[in-house]
Amino acid sequence: MLEFEAVVNDAVEVPRRVKHRSRTQRVDDLEKLLEGSRNDAVNAFKQLSVINVLNLETIFRGLDSVRRLSQSLIAQDTKALVDARTSEDRFNKSLDIVNVVVAASFFYSVVDRVINNGVRVDAACSLMEATSSSSPTTTSAKRTTPS
Repeated sequence: MLEFEAVVNDAVEVPRRVKHRSRTQRVDDLEKLLEGSRNDAVNAFKQLSVINVLNLETIFRGLDSVRRLSQSLIAQDTKALVDARTSEDRFNKSLDIVNVVVAASFFYSVVDRVINNGVRVDAACSLMEATSSSSPTTTSAKRTTPS
């Protein structure tokens, strides 16, 4: 603490020791110090503005690269969506065809049952063949028929 007080006392006594300078010289010295401080402040602001510009350019480059990346990802996603939509359209067309085939088959089976009173045509044909082969009159009639 004593050293600090000694330094402060020495600093305060300096103007008292210098008696050969006039007040105008002191005012000139203060003006020079103020001008130098002003120039230092201007230089500091210029350096700060350069740093700000560099930071802004870096941020802009980063944002630009993010924008490009997002555009490429959007393009890829759009292409994937278009491909999915195309395959969905093909699937829907195939499903429509399968629906028509199944509906036609169902319609045929319903019409067949209505016409044959619930007896299937294949079963009726096989029943007719079985009955016709077991009947002797029908087979002999077939043999006697001239060709």
